[in-house]
Amino acid sequence: MQAVTNLNVADIDDNGDGRDLQISFAKPSDESNITSYRILVVPASKANDFDVNAASKVANFTDINKGQSSMSLATDSKDIDGRLITNGEEYRVYILSVGNGNAKAMYTLSYPSSSITLVDHSAPVTMENVKLSFTEGPNKYSDITISFKVNNGQNVTEYRVFMLPKNQADSFKDSDAINNNNSTRIYQNGLPNVSQSLNIDLDAFGKPLTASTEYVAKVLAVGKGNYLSNTSNAVMLLAKPDNTSGEASKDAQVNQ
Repeated sequence: MQAVTNLNVADIDDNGDGRDLQISFAKPSDESNITSYRILVVPASKANDFDVNAASKVANFTDINKGQSSMSLATDSKDIDGRLITNGEEYRVYILSVGNGNAKAMYTLSYPSSSITLVDHSAPVTMENVKLSFTEGPNKYSDITISFKVNNGQNVTEYRVFMLPKNQADSFKDSDAINNNNSTRIYQNGLPNVSQSLNIDLDAFGKPLTASTEYVAKVLAVGKGNYLSNTSNAVMLLAKPDNTSGEASKDAQVNQ
C-alpha cells in the first residue's frame, strides 16, 4: 500500500481555526487496498519523532475519503494532542493511509508537509524599534543603517525608507510616501527583523543629504495596504555624503 506524495499545506483564510488550513496531496496510482485517509496535524515540536506507529494510535484526526485529494479542515478540527487548531502555532501535517483487509500493511504514513503557522492576514502591519545607526567608514549616506522589527508582515512586498530633516518629519504622512521614489527600498524576505544600509543619498524631498543637518527616518510598508512607521531617532552627518576628496571625516552624531 503506497503512501500519498506531494503533500502541500496552505493558509487560505482568516478565521483563526482549522478552516484556514488547506491540505492537498497526490493520491497513489492504485487505491484498491485503501479505505480512507486520515489527516494528522502535528505540533512541529513533535514532528521529528512522529512515525506510523504513533500515527495509528492518534484519536484526533480528520477523515478524507478515498478518491479525494484536497480539503480544508473544520472549525472544531484539532491537532493530535486534542488542541484546537489556531493562529500562531507551528504545525506539520501527515496523511495516514488506512488499508482494507487485502492490504499487506494496515497503515502507511506519508512524509511530513512543510511547516505552517496560521496567521491573521488582515491584521495591520506595524514596524517597531525603527533605528538609524552608523557603520564604520567615512560617514557617507551608505554608512547609515536602518533597522526595525516587523509584525504581521506576511503580505508586505517591500519596505521604503525615507530620510527626513528632523524639523519636517511630523508633517510627512502616508500620502506623501506612497508615490515618492526618494527612498531606500528593502524587499521582503519573510524575516521579522530588518536591517539594511541606505542606497540613495537623497532625502524624501529629493534633496541631497547634507552635513550638519539632523535626519530621522520613516518606513513605509507596501503590500495589500500601505503602513507608515513612527519616526526613528535622529542622526547627523558631519562630512559630506560620498566625500572622496581625501580629507579626514569628522565623527558623525547619533541622537538616541
